[in-house]
Amino acid sequence: MQNERVEDLCLIVGSNIKHFRLKKNLRQADLAVLAGITKTTVSNIELGLVWPEYDSLKAIMNSLEMLPSDLTSQAFRESETELNVAEDSSEKVKLKRVERKRNSGAELDSKHH
Repeated sequence: MQNERVEDLCLIVGSNIKHFRLKKNLRQADLAVLAGITKTTVSNIELGLVWPEYDSLKAIMNSLEMLPSDLTSQAFRESETELNVAEDSSEKVKLKRVERKRNSGAELDSKHH
């Protein structure tokens, strides 16, 4: 149960980072250069697959002019249709995997309650 909460938090933080990146009209590669990390790292963070290291998170937030409260705000959560907009086909595959995982977890939760 606690792992699911951490995964949910990773998804929220990643989604919010993506929201701010798109708001600034940056590609993942652009943010990677600004933050001094790899494009793969940016992608994995945005997909909620990894939790960013402190220095990386700080660099991302500075690059996107984010406040700490912006990381976990529900106001920026992307809709289902926005999640399907991906920069390339491999990202679409990852998004589908994340959505399947998220949906299967919701089904398990509803069975237990």
